[in-house]
Amino acid sequence: MKGCEPLDIKEIVNKYLPLLNVEITNSEKLEKTILEYSELRESINRQFNYLYLEEQRNKGSTKEILIDSNVINIIKVLNLKIEKKILESPYLINLPHYYNKFILELNSDHSADNKHFNSIRKTMREYQLLLEGITYKYKNTRFIYKDLEELLYSNSKDIRREAWLAINQVRNKYLVDIEKLFKKIIIERNNLASKKGHENYKEYVLSNKDKPIGLRNITLNFVETNIVPLKKIYEEKLCELLNLESLNPWDVRVDSTNLIYRFANESDFINVIGESLKGIDLDIYHFFQDVLIDLGNYDINVKENKENLNYCTIIGEKEAVPFVFMNLNYSYRDLISFIHEIGHAFHFYSAYKKTPLKFYSKPQLEIAEISSMTLELIFIDNLKKNSLLENNIIKAVEKYYYSDVLYTLTASCMFEEFERHIYTEPDSIFSDKFNILMDKYNGIIDMGKYKTEMNHQWRFSKHIWLIPFYSLEYAISQLIGCLILLDYKNNPIKTLEKFKFTLSKGNININDFLTSMNIEFTKEKLKSVKNFLESKLE
Repeated sequence: MKGCEPLDIKEIVNKYLPLLNVEITNSEKLEKTILEYSELRESINRQFNYLYLEEQRNKGSTKEILIDSNVINIIKVLNLKIEKKILESPYLINLPHYYNKFILELNSDHSADNKHFNSIRKTMREYQLLLEGITYKYKNTRFIYKDLEELLYSNSKDIRREAWLAINQVRNKYLVDIEKLFKKIIIERNNLASKKGHENYKEYVLSNKDKPIGLRNITLNFVETNIVPLKKIYEEKLCELLNLESLNPWDVRVDSTNLIYRFANESDFINVIGESLKGIDLDIYHFFQDVLIDLGNYDINVKENKENLNYCTIIGEKEAVPFVFMNLNYSYRDLISFIHEIGHAFHFYSAYKKTPLKFYSKPQLEIAEISSMTLELIFIDNLKKNSLLENNIIKAVEKYYYSDVLYTLTASCMFEEFERHIYTEPDSIFSDKFNILMDKYNGIIDMGKYKTEMNHQWRFSKHIWLIPFYSLEYAISQLIGCLILLDYKNNPIKTLEKFKFTLSKGNININDFLTSMNIEFTKEKLKSVKNFLESKLE
């Protein structure tokens, strides 16, 4: 895209003028207007994404504000004018069925809720600014969180303990401030839910048909009855391998294979991923190589003034292209992190190419993690064929990954139950409830006197702050990914073709996703996932 400059409001208004002045005289004109409006919104959205990306890449190195709130407000007004024109058209009833969701979203009038939305956004921003201001130190040296967290994988018990305590001693200082903000945002969200006719924010979110409560409850039940016992067995073996009397909070990430390995440089790291993807599927490989790597649509190096975030966004001056933003140390564990974001990028790209309404092509949150977590599993399953990796590294990656699956599943369910509680009982003591849930989903970790520090899991979880009830999507997606992998093992070509076709549908709900993949998400079918994970952790 062009140089990193603030948006020009004159230029934006000129782009809107043809749509503001258009006369909708027939069905064809209405459809053309909707498509042009969708493309314009999608284009402006990409500009905002690019400016935000540049701010994150150069955090603290410039004082220029690239995203002006006044510009955002003007764009909102222009959008409302065009949407009003579309909704008042007598030709709406003649539109093809795939416009239904678009019209439904336009009919959602948020104007009466602006006060609540703005208040929530303000509190979220306060939380983000608080996190950005935290400085971590270890042995009198400043560390970014990612580098300090890396020490938790050390084979030295003392280093792990010192690093874990260093992180949490800093976090203890922010305990009161964070809890005040959290209570505040819960009240604001419950007020919003009440305005919408719901008892509380939990009821408001989970009443959405795209968040089927049955699917969520099946996941919670399966994890509690099948994965928690598996986690206990894994941790008992880990404790024995590490020759520890008890497993402490700082011991669970340690690499019991004693492998400390980093790729020499970015090029070696990318080549390993490319080799595996080429063996998995040529469409995914060419997307990775041609769109992400060759066009430079990624930034994965750790740099000074760069925000410590991992995410995929959509940019592009003329058409949408995904961009992966990460901070990687090129450890073997980072292979999984990068593959996860490649999964997001491929999903966005597939959906955009096939969906007429570009602005509404982005996958819904309820299915957004499925592509990533499925690609992780297929990548791991094919890693043994990678000629660029030694066998001991392949084994270490696989062992790390499947043990991490246990923690993803249990943590996601723990956070889901926690969120259900705090929005229904906002006056309760949150740490007390979290202590109960930690015990419920624990393996054999001896939390002892460190329960206050362990409670930081929810205080410093951005997901429960910024995207409530999203945490469980990781567990659901992980289980769906396992079911897809089991199909893939039986018929790789057919499963991948079906997978790519489903991703290209874009903005579909999770039930439609499962139907497209011919997957039954039931207790009976999940037994095969339990057996599969058990075999991988033996």
